[in-house]
Amino acid sequence: MGTKTWMHVYGDSNAREALSTKPQLDRLATHRLATALFARLKLEGMGDVDLFNTRPEDDELHVECFPGVSVMIMSPRRPLIQ
Repeated sequence: MGTKTWMHVYGDSNAREALSTKPQLDRLATHRLATALFARLKLEGMGDVDLFNTRPEDDELHVECFPGVSVMIMSPRRPLIQ
């Protein structure tokens, strides 16, 4: 038995260092990235989500943008393209 996680981290800096400073979430950048990547999906805001939740429900997609780093977390069973 194993655990699966689907987390993608994009950044122009070291993600560990960037996130260790506890940066403020850039909500506008988060919205732009989510709608650019998943234009065909109807997206609804969930409020603040803890990055430790690396196993969201199948109908959830977590996207968060911070200065220098963006994080996307989704269920491994969720198809990336619909």
